[in-house]
Amino acid sequence: MKKWDPVAMANKTSYIQYSYISALESAGARTVPLIFDNPNVEEELAKLDHLNGVFYCGGDGGAEYLAFGQKIFNKAK
Repeated sequence: MKKWDPVAMANKTSYIQYSYISALESAGARTVPLIFDNPNVEEELAKLDHLNGVFYCGGDGGAEYLAFGQKIFNKAK
């Protein structure tokens, strides 16, 4: 897996509310962001090989967000 590159991700728009992160981490989870608008979708999906679960926070992120969520679900199931 590639190292996190903040410059490459500077224009990305994925966001998760801190209260979700805090709740997950207080339960013992480590959180890893899945950037839905990363042009390299395979890079994001590859992260799933190293995870035990995925948290969907919900909301309406539009068609791109829905399509990305479906790809995650299909790979994880």
